[in-house]
Amino acid sequence: MPSTPTGSRSARRHVGVRFLDYLEAAVRIAGAHKILFGSDGPLLHPGLELCKIRLLELNPEEEALILGGRQKTLAALDAAREEQWVWGARRN
Repeated sequence: MPSTPTGSRSARRHVGVRFLDYLEAAVRIAGAHKILFGSDGPLLHPGLELCKIRLLELNPEEEALILGGRQKTLAALDAAREEQWVWGARRN
């Protein structure tokens, strides 16, 4: 296993393993394309939540999807739907 962001292989045991296990299961079952990064702020530090994503040791494409790629896709879809609605309403 490569070194974790905290520099220790044992860091995996110290970042809320219970919730990390849920995250691992969600990615495995649903796929990275259905997971959005969130920090649970202001209650938790975003760095801790980012560490959990990095501890999953996903391939770069999956990690990029979770850390913002999927959000960009959803925002683009939302913008396209809004534009379609606005232009469609003006045409009618």
